Amino acid sequence: MTCDEARTSMHFHLDGDDHLHVQNARRHTASCMHCERHMLDLQEVEDRLRTLKRYAAPADLKERILLAVRDTTQKRPLRARPQLP
Repeated sequence: MTCDEARTSMHFHLDGDDHLHVQNARRHTASCMHCERHMLDLQEVEDRLRTLKRYAAPADLKERILLAVRDTTQKRPLRARPQLP
């Protein structure tokens, strides 16, 4: 596993995923000091984020977003996908 692949899988590890790619990333991290440092940095960020105060979204937020999307005009037209032979 490369460092890039391991770093991509680290986020899954922090989310509690334990699939094969995460296990491989853990093995890689155990033998790569750069990736180990990256994992520790990610863990520190996650730990700090958990300490932040959470705010409830306004009750009408979903409705306001859906209305805004509906009322937004497209800036460029969608292109039709080319037909495959």
